[in-house]
Amino acid sequence: MQHAKQFIQNGGVVRGITTISSANVEEARVRPDNGENLRHSDQFHKIFMLIGGKQLSISAINLGVDEFTLDTPVIAFKSDDPTYAEYLFASFENAWAEAVPAEKRIQELLEQGSRQS
Repeated sequence: MQHAKQFIQNGGVVRGITTISSANVEEARVRPDNGENLRHSDQFHKIFMLIGGKQLSISAINLGVDEFTLDTPVIAFKSDDPTYAEYLFASFENAWAEAVPAEKRIQELLEQGSRQS
């Protein structure tokens, strides 16, 4: 998270789509405090994408990974081809449009937890 925070402080933009569950709700709650924009999707994507300025892109598809963590090894494809970066950017934007804002998902989980207490 420190690298993302520093990146944002230097003018970068960080957006992510993940599955937010009771297991990671606390981590998801602090991301916006660092300036990250996070969304929730129930569709588990085994894809990691980093798109920098529509010119540099890194993408990985890891099969057999149940959950990405900070220790998950990632095998990636790096490209400076603007066409590929634009393709990844468009793919991300489509997934982003279908995902739910993290705040909404977090509120749902907190309400479920309070009903179960």
